[in-house]
Amino acid sequence: MSKFFLRLNSGAPPNPDHECNRFGSVETARSSAMAAARELMASTLWDEGFVDLKDSFLIVDRDGNTVSRVTFAEAVDIEL
Repeated sequence: MSKFFLRLNSGAPPNPDHECNRFGSVETARSSAMAAARELMASTLWDEGFVDLKDSFLIVDRDGNTVSRVTFAEAVDIEL
């Protein structure tokens, strides 16, 4: 299993995640980031009434390299 960090990227410098997670693959880490994005969006929408779909989670390996990115926009389906 590989170690990855999920770092919230919301316009300010990415928020460091000091807790390392173990995932079987980058795709598994992406799935976890999508779930985290949905939870955070729900909470933010409830508290503030809006969500910035440009926010994202960076998936960073233990060497500090960004290996993937999950935007809030790709974590949800929006119909107008």
